[in-house]
Amino acid sequence: MSSPVHAFWGSFLHCLGEPSKSHANQPDETAAEYIADGVMLVENGTILSLQSADSAKLPDDLIEHDLRGKLIVPGFVDTHVHYP
Repeated sequence: MSSPVHAFWGSFLHCLGEPSKSHANQPDETAAEYIADGVMLVENGTILSLQSADSAKLPDDLIEHDLRGKLIVPGFVDTHVHYP
């Protein structure tokens, strides 16, 4: 028996690498990708895929979580805020 696949619908800021500085002291814009309308598939706490919603390939049996209107940043573990 396999675990259910969860589909999270929303906007995603997906980190692709470390944002290093270029020679002009500008951030490396290839370090992140923004997907305005996407779907992330998760099974057993592991991300299976992150795709644009219009081209997503989805399994038949999944549990859907509609988070449209929210920004999802996969991979953040400690997102606390320091108040002044």
